[in-house]
Amino acid sequence: MARSRIDTSFPVPFWARGGHLQTLWGYFLGSPKFQEPGEIFEVRVEDDFLIGRLHRGNAPLVVSLFHGLGGDADSSYLHRVGLLLHQKLGASILRMNLRGQGEGFGRSRFIYHSGSAPDIYAVIKQAREFFPSAFHVGIGFSLSANMILNLAASEKRDGPDYVIAVNPPTDLEACCASLRRWKNRLYDASFVSKLRKDKAKRELFYKLSPVSIPYGSTLWDFDEIYTAREGGFKNRDHYYRECSSASRLKDILVKTTIIMSQDDPFIPCDSLLGVTLSSQTNVILAKSGGHLGYLEKTGRGYTRWMDNKILELVTAVI
Repeated sequence: MARSRIDTSFPVPFWARGGHLQTLWGYFLGSPKFQEPGEIFEVRVEDDFLIGRLHRGNAPLVVSLFHGLGGDADSSYLHRVGLLLHQKLGASILRMNLRGQGEGFGRSRFIYHSGSAPDIYAVIKQAREFFPSAFHVGIGFSLSANMILNLAASEKRDGPDYVIAVNPPTDLEACCASLRRWKNRLYDASFVSKLRKDKAKRELFYKLSPVSIPYGSTLWDFDEIYTAREGGFKNRDHYYRECSSASRLKDILVKTTIIMSQDDPFIPCDSLLGVTLSSQTNVILAKSGGHLGYLEKTGRGYTRWMDNKILELVTAVI
């Protein structure tokens, strides 16, 4: 079990009670964005390129942000969290696209997947070259949270100085099993729809033979038919086994905080709490928050508990 587990709760708006409402309102509600586009930040990985946006700050602090499945560098939570840290701490912010996403489309022949920790490492390594005297924080959300935990548990010692993983699917099989339940099919269908579009664009751009995904396929099916094959794995089971971070969390040597909610609709928190974690790893388990929602009631309005907690955590380590 975790050496340090903090169970917490916060008042939630009546209209955002429960994991589903937290998740959906958290996604659809508007939020602030950087007004300036930032500098293009290009990272070469093998023969591919990752493209992101850099917003320079005035403090010796660099925060690299990585999106979840189907997202990109313009995902609202990357803008929100990045802007908060940029304004409050003067941090330089990197909003990164994973392979082929956003502005990176057409620059990456290979796909991103939950085992793409080397890509995150390449970004942090180049950020260190740009800012050699800075303190480097890596923050992963959802799928990339699992990736960055895999990186933190690896032998790479020149990765981030501090890691935050928000709602990580540390057990990919358990997560996909949860997505197949009827009450979660909306999320599953949304993920598969976005991945289908990305697949079709990639096949057209690179003139690849189309891979047929039967109508009604779930993410579980998509990973077997497409993700595992394109990612270089034997099958879905091999992919899930090799890329789930749960069994590696005991090996983490860099200071790490995992933020999770008990009512995440499709990432069971039991899959995280049932494993052995290293002495460098702390878990903050919120009673409510859904998946990247974390809407907290304040007076007659609301605030983003997750964003404020990340600000608090980063402030405490710099």
